[in-house]
Amino acid sequence: MSAAPAIPPDDERPLWADIVGAMPPQHRATVLAYLIEQAREAAEARAEAAALRPAPSRADRIRARNAAVVRALACIDGASASGRAKRLERRLRDYAANGWNRERDLAELPAGSSELRRALHEILRMNGGKPLGWTWLLRLSDGGLH
Repeated sequence: MSAAPAIPPDDERPLWADIVGAMPPQHRATVLAYLIEQAREAAEARAEAAALRPAPSRADRIRARNAAVVRALACIDGASASGRAKRLERRLRDYAANGWNRERDLAELPAGSSELRRALHEILRMNGGKPLGWTWLLRLSDGGLH
């Protein structure tokens, strides 16, 4: 009985382009069409699964958003509540401009994400992708607007 071939490290594994390029030309189109169809079916399955999830009520979204604001503010250093709220507003706007477009369809971020990033994601997700101003954040830090 022969041993199974060793799996090479990630940086030595061939790319899909290398694998398909090594195929006889008559098989390339078939394999690529199959891969494209599999990707399309997976995207449709994700969309169907998302449609089956019930949307949270407005009150539930507001509660989740407010809880995420409190978690995010706990991650921000600052001497005063208004200073932390202003820093959080900047971080929230930065995330909305840079990371949100890539992560907007995720129900939650992966476990390895920082608590602040997870909270920023939840705030935007529960607030329709719109960042909050620092005065709202300050009010929420005091436990208001439930």
